[in-house]
Amino acid sequence: MKKWIMFAVLVTVVSVLVLPVCTNAKTKPKQVKNTTAKVTHYVKGTTQLSGENAQFGITYTLGKASPFNITIKSAEYSVDPIVIGDRLFKVDAKNKLLILHMIYHNPLHADRFVRWDSFGFTAVDANDQNHDGLLDLGAENDKSKVGMSLKPAQKKEVYAAMIVPASGEIPKLMIKSSDNLVLRYDLKGKVKGIPAPFADPADTSGATALAKITAIEGTYYPVSECYFKLDKVEYSGAAAIGTKKLGKNDRLLIVTFSLKNANPQKIFFRWDSFIRKLVDVDGVEVGKCENVFQASRDNPFAGNIEAGQELTLRYAFILPKDVSLKTFSIVKGDGRTLEYDITSIK
Repeated sequence: MKKWIMFAVLVTVVSVLVLPVCTNAKTKPKQVKNTTAKVTHYVKGTTQLSGENAQFGITYTLGKASPFNITIKSAEYSVDPIVIGDRLFKVDAKNKLLILHMIYHNPLHADRFVRWDSFGFTAVDANDQNHDGLLDLGAENDKSKVGMSLKPAQKKEVYAAMIVPASGEIPKLMIKSSDNLVLRYDLKGKVKGIPAPFADPADTSGATALAKITAIEGTYYPVSECYFKLDKVEYSGAAAIGTKKLGKNDRLLIVTFSLKNANPQKIFFRWDSFIRKLVDVDGVEVGKCENVFQASRDNPFAGNIEAGQELTLRYAFILPKDVSLKTFSIVKGDGRTLEYDITSIK
């Protein structure tokens, strides 16, 4: 009996050990579940400053802690020097001015002081480069510098200028208050273009300023802090100019011009204040400027020109007799060049 019991137990144990092996051989393996968690892509950034999209001719309140009303009436591009108070601001050939005409209005029940840096102005060019800050703030009625307290409800019509690149439109303008509220202006097609002959005709928006201007006699053009007008170009039969005598193969060319001081301050002028250049029909620079003389006598001029003063002077060039001239040009420093066609001068 004991043998049969032991035999039965042994059979049971063997069955238990063999059965899982046989079962597993016939069952498909279970698929392993992918427990990898999905990773969220995160980029840290800066939230855009609070504000609104603004338009010309509409009044907006800028700032919460100390609110102030601003209206941009119009804007224009310019290469002319601009006067604000007792200062003149000018640009070189690589830049132009963005001039803003605005109304400042104090909505508070207390006085509010304002000046050029009371708000942050940023012009954004077509290459997404920022150009920050006003040159100054002026009063439209008398061009005086604005740095004043506005009484409650008082309005002031003002203008301001910013230096921006000479090429292309300025598509964006932002005005920011001290508590980081922002007005955003879309300037495309809304800024008055540069007038001829300063505008590049290839840019139909009128926003690109030329570095070299094709000028004509009898018209004033800006040259640095002055306005320059070519009056006439002619040969002289004189054998000398000042203390300089001409050689037998020389000719004397007289360039008569007018200068008007655009600066509210006096300026100093002499023969080399501007770069003058005569070019012949072969494209070669010719001649030598001996000096600048008064209009009516051969007296060299070197002196101050008062604010707003206009005077007529003469450049004297000694040239070879056989030269044929093509252009006369004038420029100061890195400013715009005025170029005149003088091929008719014989």
